[in-house]
Amino acid sequence: MNELAWTIYEAAKEDKEFPKSLIAAATGAAENAVAKEPSNAPILDTLAHLLHLQGNLDRAIELQTKAVKNSPAEMKDDLQAFLDEMKKEKADK
Repeated sequence: MNELAWTIYEAAKEDKEFPKSLIAAATGAAENAVAKEPSNAPILDTLAHLLHLQGNLDRAIELQTKAVKNSPAEMKDDLQAFLDEMKKEKADK
């Protein structure tokens, strides 16, 4: 499910006219996955990206913070970079 949700995110971030219903479905799938595995860093990261795409910056930051905390060492830098980017975006508002 996470791979499918990530694939939808990747397509949607490149296409501003991407169907909102597919983004919503991917977000719902990611929400369900987080409910089942609340400490899974890749799933948290996917949901954070989807929420950020939809403008829910506060929740995206909350989830990405958890993703960084629970990430394996090989993922930490990438996850932290996205978190830092969102925090800067929030500070610039």
